[in-house]
Amino acid sequence: MSIVEQSTACEPGVRRDVVVVTLEASTVAETPAAQRAQIALRGDGTSPTTRRVSPGGRLLLVATGGLPATGGQLTVGSGAAPTGAPRERPSRSATPLAPWAEVSISGETARLACDDVGLKHLYVTQGRGWAAASTSALVLGAIAGAEPDAASWAAQALLGFSAGTRTVAAGVERVPAGHEAHLGDGRVRLVARSGTPARGRADDGPQVLREVVGELLEAHPNLGLELSGGLDSRVLLAALPRARRPGRTAMTIGSEHDPDVRVAEDLARRQGLDHHVLPPPDASGLEPSAALAAALASGRRREHAGDALAAWVLDDVESRAPSGPRLTGVNGEFARGFYYPATPRHGPVTGRRVARLARWRMFTNHRAAGWLFDESWLASQQRALMEQITCRLGESGLPWRPATDEYYLRERIPNWAGPGYSHAATQRLVVAPFTSPAFLAWARATPPHRRAESQALATLLASLDPELAALPLADGTTPVELARGTATARSVRVGRRLAAKARQRLRDERRSPTGAATLVPSVCRALRDDAVLAELAEVDFLTAEGLERFAAGEVPVDQPTVSFLVNLLGTRRHLAATSTTPQPLERAGGRADEERTR
Repeated sequence: MSIVEQSTACEPGVRRDVVVVTLEASTVAETPAAQRAQIALRGDGTSPTTRRVSPGGRLLLVATGGLPATGGQLTVGSGAAPTGAPRERPSRSATPLAPWAEVSISGETARLACDDVGLKHLYVTQGRGWAAASTSALVLGAIAGAEPDAASWAAQALLGFSAGTRTVAAGVERVPAGHEAHLGDGRVRLVARSGTPARGRADDGPQVLREVVGELLEAHPNLGLELSGGLDSRVLLAALPRARRPGRTAMTIGSEHDPDVRVAEDLARRQGLDHHVLPPPDASGLEPSAALAAALASGRRREHAGDALAAWVLDDVESRAPSGPRLTGVNGEFARGFYYPATPRHGPVTGRRVARLARWRMFTNHRAAGWLFDESWLASQQRALMEQITCRLGESGLPWRPATDEYYLRERIPNWAGPGYSHAATQRLVVAPFTSPAFLAWARATPPHRRAESQALATLLASLDPELAALPLADGTTPVELARGTATARSVRVGRRLAAKARQRLRDERRSPTGAATLVPSVCRALRDDAVLAELAEVDFLTAEGLERFAAGEVPVDQPTVSFLVNLLGTRRHLAATSTTPQPLERAGGRADEERTR
């Protein structure tokens, strides 16, 4: 039996989950693990089906949306026919484009695999006499009777997302990008997929992107475009053949007065695109209980591992967006030195450099308010997280700047973008050319000084379409200027970025995604309900004093803090209390051991 997680067009908000349970030979037929799987999935308002899918009956499949006959294929996404092949294989790519995941079952063994970037998540856990894997960390946590994972929540409080392969549920682990989980005889092993990374050249960029986007366009003639007004989406627009741009669907999120939206509208008009500007929703009129329920539902769809309030905005926008597959610019930052600003150009990875990067960049935008936590606990967790980040950067064996690039790809992309794209891949066909191995190889072959300040990506744009490269970005600079590396263009962009970051640190401000802040007042009122506060008070790492001050309105509350509390509340409600204690995962050799974070 082959089970493919593929992108399909279906009703927004619908969840489709799969759980595979393996039992030891001595385990009784009616195992509590399988029973808990049904209960956990039913708790999401779905009707799960259970089937024994192995000759000996020790491999169970529990899924929502129905199960196929033995030997058939189950699409985990929707009952609608997919818009195209779920896993595209451009000629320059040896592996499918993210996001994808699949499960294959042979005899008493199940093999689960996910994409090489980590945009589609699979999760595993180990119990006594059983092991399980699922598309949902929360469902596995409910099966195992897990508690919230304190270290993962500390990372979410500091970074805005999880770190490593830990999840919000203790003992439940994300399958690392490029790995497989092998389940059998009540155990699970993580195995790194073999393969040689693609080799690229610094001058290959235009040809690589034309081929990748061209073949995707042939597979999906109605391919749309997420047009943000920034550089990444403009590069994708430039990779489309000029003759095939007029009439093509493009969408932009934002209000008509946003500078990026005005840029996107100008690009769409010049290229003849069918452009849809989707303003973010206004939640100011929502009743507190409805606002909290909406935020909880959106957070749940992303395993409570991302920004719940921003997720609500995206869910609302998606309900109004044109249907069909869309090109997305996710991971374009890999080619433009995401972590380069205000950091050294040369030299090795050091603890001092990591500490500066964390304080200046990582712990700034999405950090929850410190008054929620015991100071000593948070300080201890921050030190542990800093050590983990230092270790991850050092493991690459690369100099400082290339090491930060690989950290961005291996840590930030799966943990920050992965939860959202894992959900999006069940709603529509997600097309992400910047995750192509050929594109990654080109970016790695480009020297860091060329990747800095978007010079390499701007040069790529100028090669693909000089006219698009000559049009200004929202800050007034043109990609042509960035491609030339002119001192004026670089100083303007760097100066503005550093000044904004300095103001943010001095004022202790947090960055709110478009539209998310309108949900804060109503959700805060709902979170201040006595019954809700009593639930949060049972979480060990929150302080009673902090919650009391929050309830009394004595502390400033920002959007990242509210999202953190929503995610924590939702996770706690979802995890059923049982006596089962998850056991350590058995590991295979290779990178699976290196990826471990516990």
